[in-house]
Amino acid sequence: VLPPVDRHGLVRAAGDLGFKIGEAGRLHLSLEIDGQWDSNAFYSQGGNPVSAALLDIIPGFDLQVAGNSASLSLKGNLDAKQYLTPETQDLSRLFGSASLGASFNRSGAVGVELSDAFTHSDQTPSLSVAQAVISNHNDLKLSVPVRPGGGALELAVSGQWGRESFEEYVAATGCNPALNPPCVSRTHGDYGYNHY
Repeated sequence: VLPPVDRHGLVRAAGDLGFKIGEAGRLHLSLEIDGQWDSNAFYSQGGNPVSAALLDIIPGFDLQVAGNSASLSLKGNLDAKQYLTPETQDLSRLFGSASLGASFNRSGAVGVELSDAFTHSDQTPSLSVAQAVISNHNDLKLSVPVRPGGGALELAVSGQWGRESFEEYVAATGCNPALNPPCVSRTHGDYGYNHY
């Protein structure tokens, strides 16, 4: 099923929602407010869990520009994570993410597709650091689709590069480097990694 096309031959966004940008672009703005209760925000020096009220304020945007031969997608958001109880206010941080996607010569014999996604977060997919850290994760992908025979067959050559690095979030309680080396903040940089 082909997407709808306007009188200029440009692909329209579904429902034509959002703010119109130029002839083929649509900008969507969002705001999310989320309240939570964390029964185990961190452990005190005595080893007891400390609970906390948490407020997330997440403004974001989504820009989509689509044409017959090229398209662009740009998304981003900020996450203002605010702990409301006095014992945990030091955990409040500003996080965020951004992503870019671009496609060129979409209907031609040889195309180019590029995407990049960056996240600054207190969540990490890595198991190499056994404590709370701030993760900076970037994932870059490049693909060159080849469509011989007018598109009846599509072959693609692609590559990917990912990088994750870490920052200290909060000093670890009862840090024992002999048992848990990553609990020492100066070693966080040693646990960054690349993947291809």
